Parts: sequence; C-alpha cells; structure tokens
Amino acid sequence: MVADGSQQNAEVNIPAMWFGSFANVGDGDRWQSILPSNITLRISSLECSVNTPTTINFNSVGRNTQTGAELASISLPLNTTCGQPNDQINANINLQFRALTGIYEGVPSRLALTQGGGYITGEIDNGVTGSGLCNATTGLPFDNTQLKVGSITSAESSKSLTNQVTWRLCSGGVISLQVKWTRLPRCW
Repeated sequence: MVADGSQQNAEVNIPAMWFGSFANVGDGDRWQSILPSNITLRISSLECSVNTPTTINFNSVGRNTQTGAELASISLPLNTTCGQPNDQINANINLQFRALTGIYEGVPSRLALTQGGGYITGEIDNGVTGSGLCNATTGLPFDNTQLKVGSITSAESSKSLTNQVTWRLCSGGVISLQVKWTRLPRCW
C-alpha cells in the first residue's frame, strides 16, 4: 500500500485477493486465496512523534573481559507525542527499534557494536520492557518487535507519554585463541 499523506479518515473494505497460475491444459490451473474478504483498512489522522537522543556517549570506560559485565550505563528521556485532529479513534501507541549494526550472538535484546567486542542493551521503564541488565535477555528488542508504551482514546485529541530508557554498554568477554601444538620431528 502506498500513502501520500492526502488520505482522508475512512474505513475501506478490501476485496478478497487471489493468486492464479494457469496452464495450457485445463487440469493444470491453480488458484489460491491470498487475502480474505473480511479485511477492513482503517485510515486515520493519528500521527505520533518520538523524541529521544539518537547518539549515546558512554564516555571512557574501563576494560573488563568478563562476558556480560556492565561497562557503563546512562538513562535518557523517551518522549512520545501523538495527535489526532479529527475523527478520533482508540489506538495503542507502540514503538519499534531496529538494529542497524546487527544483533549480538542472535539475542534480539543485544545490539551489536560495529567495532565488535561487546553489545548494548536497553530497558524502558514503567514495565514496557523487562530488565535490560547485560546478562538478561528481556530488555528492549532490536528486531522491530512492537512495544506498547500507552494508548489514546477517541475522547483524546492528543496524548504525551514520558518514559526513561536506560542504555547499558556490555562486555562481550575476551576472545580466546586456541593453539594446537604439534610435535616436530627431531633434527640432528
């Protein structure tokens, strides 16, 4: 779907959609429903913005080679403001985070550092996420998971939500090198 910002508040019924593949002979035709007929698309004027620092400076940190050790943390504001000037609706207000640098060792709540050697975790207060401690896996997920920070009702034309997000810089441990010893033949 493509929207250009000029859409009006509406509810649009989307017709059923089918995929078809047709053969030269009648018994080779195939078709499959890919979209049921009972879908209603809701277009609203609800618009939200998020205000939080996009750069995190942990300053200088000490070296710690213990895997999962917290090297530094910082708490920053996370403000979400929504408005719906007309035809107000009830809606959840969700945030999503996407890792640009990748996920650390396949754990969605660990943001990989581009330099390697560690990761960053996040935790949003008020029960939005679980613990963002370095050794936990319940913090802020960086895989586009929707996180509900609040809701807005049809009686509200605007809503502001204030949270804190705590970012932690975590050690990935030390990389150990395995050296395989080989006995060399004696030379005389």
